[in-house]
Order: sequence, then structure tokens, then C-alpha cells
Amino acid sequence: DELSSGSPTPGGGAASALVGSIAASLSSMVANLTVGKKKYLEYENEMKEIVIRAKDLRNQLLKLMDDDVEVFNRIMDAYKLPKNTNEEISIRKAKIEEASKKACEVPLTTAKLCLDVIKLANIVVEKGNKNAVSDGACSAYFADAAINGALMNVKINLKNISDENFKLKMNEEIEYLKNESKNMLKTVDMKLNEVI
Repeated sequence: DELSSGSPTPGGGAASALVGSIAASLSSMVANLTVGKKKYLEYENEMKEIVIRAKDLRNQLLKLMDDDVEVFNRIMDAYKLPKNTNEEISIRKAKIEEASKKACEVPLTTAKLCLDVIKLANIVVEKGNKNAVSDGACSAYFADAAINGALMNVKINLKNISDENFKLKMNEEIEYLKNESKNMLKTVDMKLNEVI
């Protein structure tokens, strides 16, 4: 209801974190469906570790939903600062930049955690219960969608930033995460095609 309302928060960044947490849950589900099955005993410990790791990622991503709303509100507060004198204009500009940097860092963290989710999805697609292989693939695809959504939120906040070194670093991170995600999805597709 909140997401569909006329309020600007929560928005795409928070939604990306939510989708990432759902992706982590799906990898956990496949791992749980693998644990205790005779056919997959050699992967038992690995699957148990995935359950623990996926839960941790899910919790971090759910927290990032709230963080995303908070950093957006900070930008809005900065825009409301007075701009009647040169000093006020300077303070306001600095506050907008500071808040915008934070608003880049939160979705970037979301994207990084979602890349970890794709790594888990890759393992469960390869070694997990074959009856749930499509769920593992969904985990990877949802995590990829969350990465792309989160990175769009990084990019849109870069427009408020004049620090060129920060912008360069962010753009390098964006390219790295996009490429890594794309490559991992190819691996998921390959493994998926071997099973279905």
C-alpha cells in the first residue's frame, strides 16, 4: 500500500532491496529442500551454510529498505534549507551533496548484497534439489533485477554530486556489478538448461 501510494517513499531503491530479500529467500528455500535428502548428502553442509548466509543477506536487505527511505528523506530535507544568502546557498548545496552521496551508498550496498545472492543461487541451481531448480534460477533473476534497480538509484543520485572522484568511483562500481551479474546469470542459464 505504501509503495503504491502518492508518497515518493518507499520507492525503487527500497523495492529493489525487497526484491533482493525475496531472491535470498528463494535460494534458502532450495537449500532447505536439499538438506536431508539422501541423493544430495555430499552437499549437506554446503546447503546448511547457504541457509544461514541467505538469512543474513535477507535481513540486511530488509534493513536497507528502511535505510533507502531515510536517505531519500535526508535529500528532501536538504532541498528545503533556506537559500536567501550566499552562505545559506553554500550550506544548502553542501548538505544536498552530502545526502546524495549517502543516497548512492545505500543502493550500491543493496546491489553488492544482491550479487552475493546470485552467487548462492548459482550454487543451489548446480547442486541443490533438482525439483526446485527453477526456484534457484528465479532467485538469480530476481537478484539481477534488484541489482539493476538499485544501480539506477545510484545513477540518479549522482546528478546532485560535484565530487568527480566520487562519481568516477561510483560509475566503476556500477559497471563492475552489472558485468558480474550478467556473467553469473549466463552460468545460471547454462546450469538450468542442463536440468530442464
